[in-house]
Amino acid sequence: MELQSSLTRRLLGRREDALRVAQELGLKVTASLAARALGERLPAERGELASWQVDVLAAIIERLCRYDAPDMPAPDQCGALEAALGFISHMPEESRAALSDLLTVFEIGPYVLGPGRERFSALDATSRDAYLASWEGSSLPPRRAAFRALKSACMMGYWTRPQTWSAIGYSIDDNPGVPLHLRSPRSRLS
Repeated sequence: MELQSSLTRRLLGRREDALRVAQELGLKVTASLAARALGERLPAERGELASWQVDVLAAIIERLCRYDAPDMPAPDQCGALEAALGFISHMPEESRAALSDLLTVFEIGPYVLGPGRERFSALDATSRDAYLASWEGSSLPPRRAAFRALKSACMMGYWTRPQTWSAIGYSIDDNPGVPLHLRSPRSRLS
């Protein structure tokens, strides 16, 4: 227990030390230590998400999938989170487990990487955006890759919702790759 407490303190210490320690330990161990530092429990089943991790994912989706265009629905209005969770549920177990670990590390990151000594889900919108941008533009390739993985899950949840399609000019009826039985009756006649 003393070793884990020492590692947790090091993780929450100086930024450079935290990044080095996290890289040495790997995602799974870092996530385990991060969950303990946050006072959270990781899911009993490897590859599942705890309710607090779903809340983190919802907060990420809310910031990444918010558009200023008036015809774009807010993520929570079109079921983006539920769609993302559906997408994640069909991923291989190892990928789901890595995503679970990544959400844990992402949640504790503001303590270590800035912009403040709060969990990601407790940050205000401006700080969340700054934190997301720091992952996206990081000089560390693994951090950028982790951001892209999170962004992909979020975007799959948002852009697969029919409410977003008209704003980007997509029509299921005009897509020749969509089987006829899935198109509207009007388009089947042409």
